[in-house]
Amino acid sequence: MNMFERDVTLRSSAARVGGRWLIAPARCVVPKVRVVCFPYAGAGASAYFSWAQHLAKRDIELWNVQLPGRESRLCEPPVRVFSDMVQQLTDALRPLEAANVPLAFFGHSLGALLAYEVARHLARQDRRLPVGLFLSGRNAPSHRREPPRLHDLPPGELLDALAKFGNMSEAIRKEPELVELLIPALRADFALLYDYHEGWDAADKEALPCRLTVFGGDHDPWTDIEGLAHWRQFVRGRYRLQTFAGGHFFINEFRRDLWDAIEEDLSEIGGIGSRRS
Repeated sequence: MNMFERDVTLRSSAARVGGRWLIAPARCVVPKVRVVCFPYAGAGASAYFSWAQHLAKRDIELWNVQLPGRESRLCEPPVRVFSDMVQQLTDALRPLEAANVPLAFFGHSLGALLAYEVARHLARQDRRLPVGLFLSGRNAPSHRREPPRLHDLPPGELLDALAKFGNMSEAIRKEPELVELLIPALRADFALLYDYHEGWDAADKEALPCRLTVFGGDHDPWTDIEGLAHWRQFVRGRYRLQTFAGGHFFINEFRRDLWDAIEEDLSEIGGIGSRRS
C-alpha cells in the first residue's frame, strides 16, 4: 500500500499561501492540525520538506516558512530587522489563521525566536494563537548572553564559525558559487539575531496561553539546560523540556523522536490521533 494512501494527498507542486511566505509540500485530505515551521539561520523551506511527508501520514500538515533571500525567493533582498520580519510573517499567516484547523508553531534556533515572537504579535493583535509552541535549539531570551556579531565577519571567518556548530559542511565550502549565494542570507539572519537580542527588554515579556515544548541538544554550544528551562516563564500553558544526545543540529539525528514528541504533545491538546509509521 502506498504510504500516503489512507488520508494523505501529495501534490505535484507545493501549495502556497501568504504570498511566497508559506509552502506545504505534503497535504492532508483532512488535517487535524497545521504546524508552521520556522527555519534556522541560512535555511529555507526545504529544511523541513522531509518532515512534511512523514508527519502528513499522522494527519499533521506542515507549512514551511520561506524567508526572502533564499531558494525560491533568492532574488529578493533578505530582511535584517527583526520587528519587520515578525510583522511580515504575522501578515502572511492570515489565510491559515482563517481556516478551521488548529495551528501550532515549530522553530529551530533563529526559528524558535521567530515562532515565539510571531505568536506574541498575534496575541497583541487579539488574533488566533497557536495551540502549541515547539521551540528548539535556542535559549530563552531572558537567559542573556552577549550576541556574537557573526554578520560582520569576513566570509571565511563566518564559514569557520558555522563549521564549529555543524551547519556548514566542507563539501559546501568547496563550492564557491554556492557559498556566494548563501552568504547574504546567513549575514541577514545573524543580523536578525543580533538585532533581537540587542533590543530585547525583559519588561516587555509576556506569558502566552499556549502549551510549550522545548527541545535541546545536550552537546549544543549555543544552548544550556538553564537557558532552555527559562522558556517556562514565557507561557501560561503546560510546559515540557526534552533533550537529546546531540549538538546544535540534533534535529537531523533525532527526526523520528521529534515527530513522535510533536504528535504526542498535540494529541494531549486534543484532536490528533496516535498513528505512527
